[in-house]
Amino acid sequence: SERDKLSATLSSSRYKAKIQDQTIFNHVGQLGWEHNFDEQWASALSAGLNYSQTSVTVPLLIPTVFQGRLIFVDPNTGAIFPEQRFEELENSGFGAVYNASIKKAFERGSATLMATQNQSASSSGLQTQTKIALDTAYIIDDRWHTGFSASYSSFEITGQQNNLNNRTTFSFSPNVSWKWTAEINLLLSYTYLQQEFDRGGQPSNGNTVQLTFLYQPQINHQVK
Repeated sequence: SERDKLSATLSSSRYKAKIQDQTIFNHVGQLGWEHNFDEQWASALSAGLNYSQTSVTVPLLIPTVFQGRLIFVDPNTGAIFPEQRFEELENSGFGAVYNASIKKAFERGSATLMATQNQSASSSGLQTQTKIALDTAYIIDDRWHTGFSASYSSFEITGQQNNLNNRTTFSFSPNVSWKWTAEINLLLSYTYLQQEFDRGGQPSNGNTVQLTFLYQPQINHQVK
């Protein structure tokens, strides 16, 4: 309708890792609703389910060198085998995915607050990412624009609270752009990123300064 939009999304992905010959199939189904309260306020909400199937090939025997020859030992019985034996493990499960946002438009800019949760395949299993983000934009004049974004994210391997890859990240990034000519724009941005793993250790920090030169030739102008 004039103020509302409905959407349905279906997607599938396949991830294959060389480590442990791991294969992950990921299927996501979502329903979404977008509503415009007025010319200044707008909101969007989508939610659904994620279904994953994981297949991992695990070695059963411990490789050992005995009298210059490689043998494989069963850790449970101590039996010796000339070749490695493998077992294929399979599991599946459901997870929740969602995306919610609210946007406020101003005379010279806008601000958007978002909260999302999605799942993706990784070499350690299915990874759940939960994120809260704020994006702002402000128009100083016809040639100068500025903006600011900040986000907080958590990454967790589903069902593995002590996994080494479980972590949280925080970042913020201010930027300013200048329209030099009708065809040339310059964008200067700074990004700070901090990442901390749940298993402890010193957090890692990153600082990035980026200058972008954008040239868009106006080749489609016609002389009347």
